[in-house]
Amino acid sequence: MRRGPTSVEPRHGYLWLGALRLHFLEWGHSVHQTLLLLHGLTNFARSWEPLALALRERYHILALDQRGHGDSAWASDGAYTIEDHISDIQALVEILGLRDMILIGHSMGARHALMYSALYPQRTSRLILIEGRPDDDAQVSETIRQTIIAMPEVMGSRKEVEQEIRRLLPLASPRLIQFLVGHSVKPFHNSKLTWKFDRAIRDKARQGPWRVVNLWPLVELICCPTLIVRGAESSILTDAGSRQMQASIAGSQLIEIEGASHTVPQDKPLALIEAIRQFLEP
Repeated sequence: MRRGPTSVEPRHGYLWLGALRLHFLEWGHSVHQTLLLLHGLTNFARSWEPLALALRERYHILALDQRGHGDSAWASDGAYTIEDHISDIQALVEILGLRDMILIGHSMGARHALMYSALYPQRTSRLILIEGRPDDDAQVSETIRQTIIAMPEVMGSRKEVEQEIRRLLPLASPRLIQFLVGHSVKPFHNSKLTWKFDRAIRDKARQGPWRVVNLWPLVELICCPTLIVRGAESSILTDAGSRQMQASIAGSQLIEIEGASHTVPQDKPLALIEAIRQFLEP
């Protein structure tokens, strides 16, 4: 039975882009302004649920499982460049006929949101960048690479999954960790479990330095109202970097979430929701 527009449970949607199937979640009613959510590296659309449930009465919310993540397909050719992701987002926007979007991204998703908004300014009315670094800082990239390498490929039980998520998200609440356990993994051989992201991403991390495209040339092209969110304890988006972004995006706002690290949506979901509400509904 189809769930209603304000249902707690999301509705599931799929897009075929050639041989690649993309999965997305939907909350709220399409008569409202669309809020498109883009998750971070190794994460998934369902991780946005606390935010989606809080805002579903006012907005039409779409959360994309970006290629190689969640319930979207893995790219058979290992195509995970930022250009590949931007192409997916643009296809989603075109196929669903989205206009006047509010775009929210975290980490990798924030980089994608930044680039998309710079290239397609007519489609984005507001932009929220959560812990999205425009630069290619080698030390930060190495920290991310080591984090991915340290994640076990296979786990023997949900208890092991819980322990690993607790290690990765020490500031997250026990309730949220339990929720993430139920959506972070899928069955593997011999009753074991594995993460819901492409092993090719981990293999790439093992091969050597992890570098990203420098997005600073695009930052000054952002022309919509923008909120920059930094976790006060983050080692990924520095205080100097976030302030430089604010100075480079005309009229942008910057907020630091106390008690949060890089994983702001999981560390302090209520504080993040309040900051977003104040930005969208002053």
